[in-house]
Amino acid sequence: DFVGVSANVFDKKDKASKKVQANFSEFWFKFVDTAPEVELRTMHEHPFSPWIHAMSTSNLKVMRQVATTVGLDMMMGLVARTSVVLEKMTEHERLKEAASKKKETTEMARQTDQLNHKREVRKDCEQGITSFFQSVFIHRYKDLHAEVRAKCTETIGKLILEYSSKFLDNGYLKYIGWALYDKSTEVRSLALDAVDNFYNNKNILGNLDAFTTRFRARIFQMS
Repeated sequence: DFVGVSANVFDKKDKASKKVQANFSEFWFKFVDTAPEVELRTMHEHPFSPWIHAMSTSNLKVMRQVATTVGLDMMMGLVARTSVVLEKMTEHERLKEAASKKKETTEMARQTDQLNHKREVRKDCEQGITSFFQSVFIHRYKDLHAEVRAKCTETIGKLILEYSSKFLDNGYLKYIGWALYDKSTEVRSLALDAVDNFYNNKNILGNLDAFTTRFRARIFQMS
C-alpha cells in the first residue's frame, strides 16, 4: 500500500532509495519554482496546504516525514522565486529611474505598475514562506525521529544562506546551534556543515558574532 511503499523508500539509505527521496524533494521544489506567478500569490492558501500541515503532525512517522519534506521543499521553492522577484524589482527600479530622468511619463508609469505588482508578489511569497515555516518546521525540528530533524536542520541552513535578508537572525540561527547538540550524528553533521557554510560566506560573516559567542565552545569541540 501507499504507506508501506513510502515507509520502505524513506527509511532506507541505499542508493536507489536516496535517488527516489531526492527526486521527490526536487518535484515539490520545482512545483513552486516553475509555477505561474499568479499561483504564487495564493500558494500558502492552496487547498492542499492544510493537508500538508495536518499530515506533518501525524502519529505515523512516514506521514510526518513525507509531509515535512513536501512543506519544506515548497517553502524553499518560494524562497527561490522570491529571489527572482527581488531581482525583477531592482530592474524595474532602475528602468523607472531612467524613465524619470528622460521625463518619459508613460514608461515611468508602466515601470511603477510593474514594480508595485512585484512588491505584491513578494509579499505573498513571504507569507507563504512564513506559513510553511511556522506550520511545518516549528513543529518538526524536534521530531522524535532523526530523519525528520535532519530534514529540518538541512533546510534551515539553506534558508539562512539563501534568504539572509530575512532569516540571518539569531532567532533562526539558534536552530542550527541547538542541532549541534542533537543525539543523531546525521543531524549534528548537517548542523556543522551549515556552520561551515556560514563562515565561508563573506556576505553574512559579520552578522554571526552573537551566534559565535553562544556556540563557539560546541563548534570547537566538534571541529
